[in-house]
Amino acid sequence: MAQAFERLQRILTLEAEQGYQDRAIVGGFRKFAPVWAGQAAEQSPDGRDQFLIEQISQELASYHRLPGAEARARVIDNLLTNLAKRPPSAVQPSPPPPAP
Repeated sequence: MAQAFERLQRILTLEAEQGYQDRAIVGGFRKFAPVWAGQAAEQSPDGRDQFLIEQISQELASYHRLPGAEARARVIDNLLTNLAKRPPSAVQPSPPPPAP
């Protein structure tokens, strides 16, 4: 999994552990969303994850407006589920150079 997606998964898990208060990341998810989307897009140069990146970014950007922990829990659970369904690596690492 690309580093941006792994980081997001850890942050979403922390948000759930903290009771869905939009405090798992400094500034909240609204400020984090565009930064994360840019990083994720850079790590997915073939564009295979573009739809998922846009979907996640939109969910994160509007997270602060959700009414209460139940609604926020549904969004976090949905995002974590979508991340788990993502193929292990859309961008395969380069093979190591041949030994001299």
